[in-house]
Amino acid sequence: MYIDVLYELEQFDWRNVRPAVDSFIASSPFRTDDDTPSFFVDLREDSDYYGCWHDFGGTDPEWTSGNFAKLLSFLMDVSYREADDYLRRKYENDEQQETPVLRRVRLSAERPKKPALNAELLKQYRHDHPYLPSRCISAEVQREMQTGYCPRKNAVTIPWFGPNGQLLNIKYRSVFGKKFWYAKGGRPIKELVYGIDYIYRHRCRRAAIVEAEIDALTLMSAGVPAVAAGGGVINEEKAAVIIRSPIEEIFVMADHDDVGQALKREVIRMLGGDLRVGVAGFPKRYKDVNELAQVEGLRKLGEYFERRKLCKKFLN
Repeated sequence: MYIDVLYELEQFDWRNVRPAVDSFIASSPFRTDDDTPSFFVDLREDSDYYGCWHDFGGTDPEWTSGNFAKLLSFLMDVSYREADDYLRRKYENDEQQETPVLRRVRLSAERPKKPALNAELLKQYRHDHPYLPSRCISAEVQREMQTGYCPRKNAVTIPWFGPNGQLLNIKYRSVFGKKFWYAKGGRPIKELVYGIDYIYRHRCRRAAIVEAEIDALTLMSAGVPAVAAGGGVINEEKAAVIIRSPIEEIFVMADHDDVGQALKREVIRMLGGDLRVGVAGFPKRYKDVNELAQVEGLRKLGEYFERRKLCKKFLN
């Protein structure tokens, strides 16, 4: 199986990319302070390390090096298994390649789905940390959504629940940089919608949809019901979860980058046949709703949502 590593890398935004014949060099995606750059991906197709990466300035042993599936899971904001499955679906049936080239990315076999995690897992994370309050997430919302902190991994914990409140996955986000990972054995994020349990508890008929969990938590803190697609992608499984929920009107508050704008278009396309869909805009000087809240406050964020507009075909 041949995987076009360079093509996959080019689908994402990178800082300080340096041209090279047999490697991809750029600033680390895990560290915002890397201006050197010091992140390297091996592009030698005849090498056993093709697709492997190394972050020379990294301090977390788990995120200083790894195979391509692990890197892709971070870039796509999905679990390792989902990145693994993505590469399988895209490249495993490439009949033009007679022998495997990407030896070091060994894709694991299919594993059965686990319907729910043990909710007792969350007890060990009942610790406070200033990370979420510093991002304008209220204490009330933190309690309701059962966020926490893992001292051993220096990461905030963001549980993903199903409509009935079952714990289906946990996202761990490092408080030092952008690193994140998911609980082992959790339900694939591609099947889930963050915040859907909130919608069912409060029987919300109107809600915002955003890209990331932090943005959904920010909107909840501003008094706006919200869900997050996770990973900047909405697919048929996620759309079905939303359509089955109490939501009747949904408004996109998309990030102002290419991924966010693509999400906006897909939400309108995939949900427009079943729900009333619209857009709640905010100034382009802010990357996302969380950045807006940090600068202008939660009240102002709520005001931007109140200016929402339905798409024209839903106005009658």
